[in-house]
Amino acid sequence: MSAAGRMRLGVTVMPPFPHQSMGTRHYPRNLPHGYRFDRPEVWQQLVRTAERGGFDFVLLADTGGVYREYGASIGDAVEHAAHVPVFDATAMTGFLAAATSHVGIVATRSIAGTAPYVAARTLATLDHLSDGRIGWNVVTGHHRAAAENLGADDQTPHDLRYDMADEYVELCRRLWNGWKAGAGSGDGGSALDPRATPFVPREAVTEIDFEGRFYSSRGPLNVHPSPQRGPAIFQAGASPRGIRTGARWADAVMSVQPYPAGMVRYRDAVKAEAAAQGREPSEVAVLHVIQVFTGESDAIAAEKARIYDEGVDPVAGLVVLSGHLGFDLSTVPFDTPFASLDVPGGQGLIDQYARVDEARDITVGQVAERYGRDTSQPRFVGSGATVAAQLAELFDHVGGDGFIVSPAWAPGNLEDFVDFVVPELAARGLVRTSYTPGATLRDNLRDDTTGTRSTPATPAAATAHPATTAPAHPAAASPAHPATTPPAHPAHPTRPTARENGHP
Repeated sequence: MSAAGRMRLGVTVMPPFPHQSMGTRHYPRNLPHGYRFDRPEVWQQLVRTAERGGFDFVLLADTGGVYREYGASIGDAVEHAAHVPVFDATAMTGFLAAATSHVGIVATRSIAGTAPYVAARTLATLDHLSDGRIGWNVVTGHHRAAAENLGADDQTPHDLRYDMADEYVELCRRLWNGWKAGAGSGDGGSALDPRATPFVPREAVTEIDFEGRFYSSRGPLNVHPSPQRGPAIFQAGASPRGIRTGARWADAVMSVQPYPAGMVRYRDAVKAEAAAQGREPSEVAVLHVIQVFTGESDAIAAEKARIYDEGVDPVAGLVVLSGHLGFDLSTVPFDTPFASLDVPGGQGLIDQYARVDEARDITVGQVAERYGRDTSQPRFVGSGATVAAQLAELFDHVGGDGFIVSPAWAPGNLEDFVDFVVPELAARGLVRTSYTPGATLRDNLRDDTTGTRSTPATPAAATAHPATTAPAHPAAASPAHPATTPPAHPAHPTRPTARENGHP
């Protein structure tokens, strides 16, 4: 293992298109051999591929409505498939967890529109049924259309949304911890015995009587403690206020920074804020989103990237960027300095360009072009050895904890990464070659190989009944298998081989 530690690996997609990349639907190798984007098979194949590569998790992105910021209309969003359609991430989670045994499945779920009790109950159920492999990417609802779909006239102001998110997660934590130690499988022991008398001692389950500024709940949760006492928490806030929430609660934060200097700045800000919150900074993994084109040679990888770029839809990029900013980019000239925009939505997007030397002079048009190509993720193109060397160098330079691959097409782009890049990273001692039996998603993120199940972040004032670490119980799924061996699940009959997807 490198002196920098293990490189954690994740995948992010937004079914039913992997369309953080706006060239996806035009790419000739996307959804090959009869795969349908609105059926589960292609996404099940993708998560099995991630498990075959020893990945920590697959994160399902989501959005709560059709963007209407660009041109003050939904027309361009619909015509250009700009995050339309999008499946509910939480609903997909069970389909994908059931198709795997070790890799974590992370659902993006907004605090808007659902009471904390409902979210806590749903996520605890999923954590049970996956044997501790569920994550929750906490979002606050960043665009106006999502707010309007829930009956609001406008989106809640930025910092207030994060105040609400802090209280929402705190209430969920209280509910997950309302059953005391020893009252269920969330303490690492056996599941509840249905024949026991009493079934659960009455003093082990308490009402929480939570009364906050925004939310309230009497409790208790009517689901016993799940393996992780609630899911592993993910967050992606890029503004100073968003970073504060992520550092307080998250097991992992996603960094969407196009330049190394921004990656370093973001990582340092998260770790410093975690320490200020009284947490051990190593408990918060900082993971940088990347796009990769790879193959048998540098030339083949470059050709894949070239063909992909030919299909990039610049209007789709403008629609999504306008939605993320909460600002109609059709009203400003393309040569407007991007850093000069004052927007109600993703202020962190402005910061990531304004605060690094490489991009201080970048224009609205240039950012929109990048957004259409890869939503501003750094891109790596080359053979497996070339990309592995680049990632190893960046890993050492930025001091983060790993990377999240955003596939440019499904499922072959991820298959390429697993077939060509992962073996090279393994040869450098940078990635795992097997999973720890019984490990939860949180255990894997923290690299816990001790056979215990790690407990969630519990800031001092946040939890009435802190969870305790207890011995692991054997996973209900199949025993751990080397990450480089094929998955135990049979492939979908129409699944193409990596080679069929591999050539441009």
